Parts: sequence; C-alpha cells; structure tokens
Amino acid sequence: MAIALSDTQIIRLVDSINNPKWRFVIQLMATYGLRPNDLKHLHIRNNGKELWSDYRKSKGGKKGETTQPRKLYPLFVEDIDGSILNWNLMQRIHIKEELPPLNDAGGIGQAVGRFLKDNKVWKQLKHEALAEKQQLVPYSFRHRYAYIGHNRPKADGTYRPAKKIAEAMGHTLDVHLQSYA
Repeated sequence: MAIALSDTQIIRLVDSINNPKWRFVIQLMATYGLRPNDLKHLHIRNNGKELWSDYRKSKGGKKGETTQPRKLYPLFVEDIDGSILNWNLMQRIHIKEELPPLNDAGGIGQAVGRFLKDNKVWKQLKHEALAEKQQLVPYSFRHRYAYIGHNRPKADGTYRPAKKIAEAMGHTLDVHLQSYA
C-alpha cells in the first residue's frame, strides 16, 4: 500500500530540491493531489481565481470513456506550527512559470519517478515508509491529498464531503472510496 506523505515529510523533500522547476512540480503534486500527467494540463479560469486540469484519464472498464476536466482545490501543506505554506502555485501557473522537461519515453510519471529516485530525502522517506510496511511512490502525494481532505477540518471546523474530495481528484465516489479508504 502507498503511504500518504505527511506535511513534515513533504517540507523535508521540498527543502532538499535545489532545482526550482522540480520544486514547483512537487509543490503542485502535494498541494493539489495531482497525477503526474495533470502537470501538462493545468490552466487558470475565471480571471485567475480557479485552477483546472484538462487531463482526461480513461475510466477503467468503460469503453472509450474518459474523465472530465476538473477544478482543483488546494489542501495546503502546513508547517509544524500549523501555519499554511502557500507557495502561490495558482499565480505561478497563471504567469506560466516553467516546469522542468517532462517528456520522457516512459511518460510523465516516469520522469517524476526518475527525478525523485535520485533525491537523498526521497530515499530516506522510502526507508521510513518501508519501516511502516508501506511503499513510497509518486502517487503518495495523492494519498496525502485524500487523507488530508478527509481528516483535516476546514477553517470553519467542518469536514469536506467525500464526494467533493473524489471530484477534486477526478474520481467517482465509488472509485475514490475503493482506492483511498
């Protein structure tokens, strides 16, 4: 099972990345629970107020059907003191800040995985995950997003409906609950 990265682990990882383009990738994946393929399909709508992904993933088992574009909702990484780390990601997409080259023969996920594989902190986090009998993979950012979405109360003290988290991640509620119970 893939581990859900903690905010502290994400901060350690982000702080270890010297390349600003790759740091941007990891910040986006952690904050928005993105699939690697989403990275090439991000755009701003409504005068810079909404971030969307146009990535259309195949709906498993449904011949030719794909997911719809979706509005993304940030679940900000929090520092140890509870302060929110707002990396101004939506504004950076809006001004078209560059991402690293993500054209890899094995796909975008392979490019992200290859970058992370060489990172010293990622290697440490892999050992931490193994100690918990779990795996650390690029999808661990999505697992973090789902976990925080379901377990961290909003500012008003209420919790997000599971259906909203599923929609933000590009899932039906059934698929979401099967994958991120």
